Amino acid sequence: MAVAIGVAGYLGLNPPGFAAGTVALAFGLAASSIFPALMMGIFSKNINKEGAIAGMIAGIGITLFYVFQHKGILFIADWKYLESWGSNWFLGIEPNAFGAIGALFNFIVAYAVSKVTAETPQEVKDLVEHVRVPVGAGSAQDH
Repeated sequence: MAVAIGVAGYLGLNPPGFAAGTVALAFGLAASSIFPALMMGIFSKNINKEGAIAGMIAGIGITLFYVFQHKGILFIADWKYLESWGSNWFLGIEPNAFGAIGALFNFIVAYAVSKVTAETPQEVKDLVEHVRVPVGAGSAQDH
């Protein structure tokens, strides 16, 4: 345990900014994969599992493509590709912030795939409706 703490502490300080960059990248990957599926799962009755899965794959795929293009495949600098396109070639967005674009792709693909595949089962739609209303909620009160 002490060795793991020591290694984590070393990597947190050397090189400077490594920890912050890693956390930003992790949030970007979460934003491009999980966030849209959660939002559509709560607020849309028409997104099915095929759409959610395809959206998650598209979102994280496009984000990893952009990140690996800048930082190298599996973060090995010698394995960079598309270097001729230049740094931050997509609207000047840095790789650590590209999760928002990946999330947009996720939303679009999930919606499109859900439109062309089987409709969401009624029990899933009922579950979504049940999640929206808190248990034991009464009528609105005038204060």
